[in-house]
Amino acid sequence: MGRDRPQKFDKLGLMGQRNYIRGLADSYGIDQDQFTNDAHGGSRYEDFDDDALRAAVEDRIRNDFDYRTSAQHMDDIEGDGKLSDYVAYQRGAHKLHKKAGNGGKYSSIKDVTGVTNNLVNDAQRLLKDKIDALSTNDDEQTNTSITPDLTDEPYEKSPELRKQEDILANWEEGYGAGGNLSPYKSSFQDMAFNPAEANPYRATTDVNEFVNNYKNDLKDVFQFTPTIA
Repeated sequence: MGRDRPQKFDKLGLMGQRNYIRGLADSYGIDQDQFTNDAHGGSRYEDFDDDALRAAVEDRIRNDFDYRTSAQHMDDIEGDGKLSDYVAYQRGAHKLHKKAGNGGKYSSIKDVTGVTNNLVNDAQRLLKDKIDALSTNDDEQTNTSITPDLTDEPYEKSPELRKQEDILANWEEGYGAGGNLSPYKSSFQDMAFNPAEANPYRATTDVNEFVNNYKNDLKDVFQFTPTIA
């Protein structure tokens, strides 16, 4: 089925195209006698159905494994079975055969299947490289997301957080059990900057006293001011 590198199909001319089609018919094992009009013994040009032979050849081309497979991996090759496309495939295959370092002509079945195998193997390697690259990128992103940056400075609590923790600790130590329910005193700013200062709250069981003190504390802490609606 392999042939010397042909010219582009549209440059073969009428007789050149006719001879090329008949050569393909022979390589595909098509019996050309069935396209002869026996009325005149098949001796005249018009007694042969060239269009029917061309259709039969193109049908075989569409089912040519090497052509269909190679077409998937060759630029500008459609794989649609048209003679012009098949000629372009053959011309490209000749180049690839030579590029692979093979000597001699592109002419045997081994040459044809060799080009097909090389194209498939190259496509598989390219796909594997892409998959490996994607996998590597995913691993790098995952490692970055779960691996702490050891160059960062150790975590330190803010001054505000440390002040609040000290206030809460002092309250729990002196008044937490059965005492005043609020850890804050009316002079919040003073205690915040001096957490060691004794908590001035005294334990109380008078609910009204506790509520009034607690509301006053909130006003002092958050500096609530009345607004006119």
